[in-house]
Amino acid sequence: MSEKKKQEIVVEYIFGPEYREIYVNGARGGVQNGYHLKIDFYVERTSMPFTKERLEMGEDGKTERIPLDAKDTLVVEREFKVGLILSFHAARELFLWLSQRVKEIEQVERHIREGPSATVTIEESKKEEE
Repeated sequence: MSEKKKQEIVVEYIFGPEYREIYVNGARGGVQNGYHLKIDFYVERTSMPFTKERLEMGEDGKTERIPLDAKDTLVVEREFKVGLILSFHAARELFLWLSQRVKEIEQVERHIREGPSATVTIEESKKEEE
């Protein structure tokens, strides 16, 4: 009998001209059209207490800053940076990938808190899951 020759597939990773890395510290979104997942990523920060000021020079030569539009309420800004729409299958793959990366970070944090004896290899953590 002749053996069936396996087809080889080579995957090349290419970064397009629009590729960029951005920092985000939050996300929101939900299911769209019953099959896709929409995720909008944002950066959250407190707004400046004022955006305009007047500088006054005292007789002693020191400068005093006087806010012109000071706010009494703390305002939190969420600046949306990018939105993603994922198919169900892509969302599942992302979930699995993120879950594994989070476990790896948890192991590092545990190692920092408890010392080297707390280190668990990825293989050991997979056995614990089973």
